[in-house]
Amino acid sequence: MSHHITQNFIDEAWNTKDINLKDYTFAQERIDKRFGLIYFMKSKVTVRTLFVKERNISILSPQYLEIATRSKISDNYLLQIHGIKQDMNSNTIQIYFEEFPTDLQSEIQRHLTERTRFSEAELYAILYSSVSALSCLEQHNKPHNFVVPLNILKFRKDIYKIHDNFTISNQTYLYNQALRGQYLRYLAPEFLASLTRKSEKPDPYDAYKADIFSLGICILDAGLLTTEGDYINKKLMILDENALRGALQKFASLYSNTLAHILEDMLNQDPSKRPSPTTLFKRLPGKPLPQGQNSGKKRKYLDKIINDGSPEVVFFLIFEC
Repeated sequence: MSHHITQNFIDEAWNTKDINLKDYTFAQERIDKRFGLIYFMKSKVTVRTLFVKERNISILSPQYLEIATRSKISDNYLLQIHGIKQDMNSNTIQIYFEEFPTDLQSEIQRHLTERTRFSEAELYAILYSSVSALSCLEQHNKPHNFVVPLNILKFRKDIYKIHDNFTISNQTYLYNQALRGQYLRYLAPEFLASLTRKSEKPDPYDAYKADIFSLGICILDAGLLTTEGDYINKKLMILDENALRGALQKFASLYSNTLAHILEDMLNQDPSKRPSPTTLFKRLPGKPLPQGQNSGKKRKYLDKIINDGSPEVVFFLIFEC
């Protein structure tokens, strides 16, 4: 993105609901691990910042229609797309989206370096945020297809978000990555037979439940602070149930039974017994309490849990009704 092109886009004074691009100035280029070359913009009047991605797409193409449709899907835990602009002199579009500080993959590495662990509250925040976003995508008939720690974006300890895996850059499929030997640990076990045959596409499957399995491994990674190896018997190319069971038992020794049981359901090797994002979201205890929440509200909810007879008082204390 040259400064000249950037300025042409801004001079058109295209506005979204919550930003005016005339108030922003180009700051620098960045190479993002997910999106490639993106641009960082700063507000002239506030501390607000934006990321921008340029894509070369004809506005008459089905791909552009898909981008425009997806950019309007909204959830508190989906990366916010502020808007899309087009260059009238070319097929270039610019996608404006919110800045994110880091991601789950980096956070796992940070904890490993610092020899610390994720708190129960933060693990639940990752779970709740991601399931909410995946449920929203499911309701719009849009599976994610690439749920890995790199794509779970951290804003603060109680807020994680995911991007929709298409709007900002071309869709990446976890199955295709696994065919090249990458991200195999996050692949749902129902894909393994197709992977062994080197099939271009897996046999018919439930993409939404596959996303839940992938997310379950992400949560397991965070709890056990690992991103290496996998839970696959390479000789038989099936899920190594003993290895996965051992990892789940270790997770259960570190975190609450409630969280461990949710994780077990997410990692059920039988997709017919694994919840979809929407089903799982309805089963989650509640919204994570934001940092700094007053203790009175926590006390009120704790009293409710005690009166309901729940044995998981400590676990539920981190949630909001």
